[in-house]
Amino acid sequence: MKTMTMTAAAAMIAMMAGGAAYADQRGPGGMHGMQGAFGGPEFDFSAADTDGNGQLSKEEMQAYATSRFGAADTDGDGAISKEEMLAHMEKRDAERRAERRSRMYDRMLERVDDNDDGKIGIDEMMPPERTQTRMFDRIDADGDGMISEEEFAEMQKMREDRRERRGHGERGEHRHERKWRDGRDTK
Repeated sequence: MKTMTMTAAAAMIAMMAGGAAYADQRGPGGMHGMQGAFGGPEFDFSAADTDGNGQLSKEEMQAYATSRFGAADTDGDGAISKEEMLAHMEKRDAERRAERRSRMYDRMLERVDDNDDGKIGIDEMMPPERTQTRMFDRIDADGDGMISEEEFAEMQKMREDRRERRGHGERGEHRHERKWRDGRDTK
């Protein structure tokens, strides 16, 4: 009975951790709030389907949940402390950020890699017609052909305001990343 209770508790904690992270990404009342437990980005069906038959048994679900619990329980004491949970979430957030940045680079590469060498050269990243004209003119508010310190500061403020409206904070973090980083609720 104790083993069954422990397994059930491990399954619930692992599913809730995945679901909570996904729900936080979807926002308050998101329609897929617990999807991380069953099919969202936190759940790896193929890893849970240990016999490879394309179906999950209760035993496979329990084993998967126990495995996820064990990954967070770094000291192996059978319980997840706040520090362990936060460290586990930070690691997963870092992995997601790396994946997101990789996709961003791939999209940028598709747009600007004119010579198809799989790299972005300075001439591809900053062609004069894009940077020296359009962007410069946007920052040079008074049109005098020079960017003053005040114009530059105003451009930075507008950029930060735009990032905040899109849900980003310091260094490009999303609201859910700030929440887990400093332990406060940002909603």
